[in-house]
Amino acid sequence: MKIGTSSLHQTSLQMNQLDSRHINNNASKKPAGTTEESFADVFFNVVNNINAEQTKSDQLQQAAITAPDSVNVADILIATEKARLSVGMLKSVTERVSRAYTEIINIR
Repeated sequence: MKIGTSSLHQTSLQMNQLDSRHINNNASKKPAGTTEESFADVFFNVVNNINAEQTKSDQLQQAAITAPDSVNVADILIATEKARLSVGMLKSVTERVSRAYTEIINIR
């Protein structure tokens, strides 16, 4: 028995229309109460947080130059070190993920 491509396409369309996840484009929405995040979401959130720390450090340093009495030196040092450590940890995690990916690919 030979099935034509047009009948397969029609069957596929019917299945997609019957699946409630495909109606109203709800396939990408997470159910209520689900806190599951993808690795990409977590990674980009971390990168955004590190960027915010870098920005805060830069703003404190600029404030120290323009208005030295408005900023505490300890706050500048803490913000700068926090940003430096965050970037170092991000670099380390990125290198480990890259190494793990390479090992997984080489397993085949």
